Amino acid sequence: MFKIEKLNKKEPTLFYFFLLIHLLPVILLTPFVSLDGAAHLYNGRLLHSLFFESSNIVNQFFEFNPVPQPNWICQTLTALLLTFLPAWLVEKIIISLIILIGAIGFRLLTFEFNTKSGWMSWLYFPMIYNFAFSLGFYNYAIGFSMISFLLIFWIRNRNYNFNSTQFIFLIIGTIVLYFSHILIFLFAGLFMFIITMNDYRLNDKKKIWTQLKSLIIIFIPVLILSLWVIFFTSSNTNPTQYTTFIDRINNIISAGFLVFFDFNKDAPFTRAYFVTLIAITIWSLKNFSIHPYQKAMMMITISCFLLIFIIPDSLASGGIITVRIVQIFYLTWMIWLITLNIPRRGRVVIAFISVLFSLVLSVRNYSRRKDLSDFAITYMEAAKRIEKGSIVVPLNYDSNWLHNHLCDYMGVDKDIVVLKNYEAVSKSFPLVWKKGMDPELHLGDFPASKMPCITISNFEKYSGLKVNYITVQMKPELANDSCTKSTFQQLDSFFEPLTQWTNTDVRIYKRRINL
Repeated sequence: MFKIEKLNKKEPTLFYFFLLIHLLPVILLTPFVSLDGAAHLYNGRLLHSLFFESSNIVNQFFEFNPVPQPNWICQTLTALLLTFLPAWLVEKIIISLIILIGAIGFRLLTFEFNTKSGWMSWLYFPMIYNFAFSLGFYNYAIGFSMISFLLIFWIRNRNYNFNSTQFIFLIIGTIVLYFSHILIFLFAGLFMFIITMNDYRLNDKKKIWTQLKSLIIIFIPVLILSLWVIFFTSSNTNPTQYTTFIDRINNIISAGFLVFFDFNKDAPFTRAYFVTLIAITIWSLKNFSIHPYQKAMMMITISCFLLIFIIPDSLASGGIITVRIVQIFYLTWMIWLITLNIPRRGRVVIAFISVLFSLVLSVRNYSRRKDLSDFAITYMEAAKRIEKGSIVVPLNYDSNWLHNHLCDYMGVDKDIVVLKNYEAVSKSFPLVWKKGMDPELHLGDFPASKMPCITISNFEKYSGLKVNYITVQMKPELANDSCTKSTFQQLDSFFEPLTQWTNTDVRIYKRRINL
């Protein structure tokens, strides 16, 4: 018992020590690469240029999205930070904030349910480098990390009459969640509603009705924004798609939100994590206790579980939805466990199992993250040799899907227009292509194709602008197809290899003088 008491005193120090250990990959790797991270950083730079600079080249291609889509928070924050910080540091700050705020917020939320739940807050560690985060879904990740603070505020203050300052805080909080991702916003509403209705058994209907009216007032601005988006967005922008029932079950059992690089290799490992949580749940139920929020958290957990099978994997707000709901389900499952009466020694064991699992997974993935970072450095070095105000066409023959957006690192430090921008095409982010300036309309299908067909003269004739550089990622040795032959004929005619650039993974071609 003495040892447990001594260990309990060291628990906060140990928690923050391991939290800092989890930051090491972000600190050590520059850039820290995720699939979409480079695109968000690049679009943050474009947004900064439109906000704060009179950049003719950026203004000729992009304009602000008139529809307030729920995917803006990361790019907006990036644009503001780029005012006084370099891009590499901005990326580290945003990623570090996601990790730190998420872990600390969950810890504070667990204390809200159980003041002795410090060890149980360690359950969050495996979530840090989750699937959505590794995909670079930073808008969603920011919302996921911040949601705990809004929920804490609601739990603490809902039984009192809100003053105007508190209402403003709650309204701003829900708007921030909306602009991170619509799914996070909906989860916040579900959580706050069920927590409020938890008091129904006390038969204090007047107090409950007052809280529900407050909820309505808080959510009105976001509901107006949502109606605005629905009215001005085509229903065909992102068709509704469902994954199979078996796939969703497998996603739950395999804790799919923890797997990123290799599902077949990592899934057996993450299934062990699922089995561990099941064992903890069964053990906890044997020590069932009375807790004021126990039933409410059980209802929230069950609701999130059902939503996995109700909400499609792709709809107007974007794709890859199921795995994100699974992540939210696991989060609520963990909070519900905190409301159960887990013995003290059991909490310590759970904490160290969680952190060990998380660190092993991070170590397993570190070499792959470093490989991505090393490849991205090539593009950052390439940018130093490309003149400010240039137009660059990135051609990608690389079969590695994790390399798809690395070319965007060329445009994160200065005004370089990289004519590949999935955010501007999707119209779900702050910037969109100006009418007729989407390069796929006139230049070709190069952004999505591994065998791109381009016609440089068509683009230049329509836009009145010249392509200054072309980069070729993993250039094929032989050009057997008509598209590749045509592309390299144009390269030979109008461009020349950049002198003193020897990297063969990414080749740089500069426009010939007077052509």
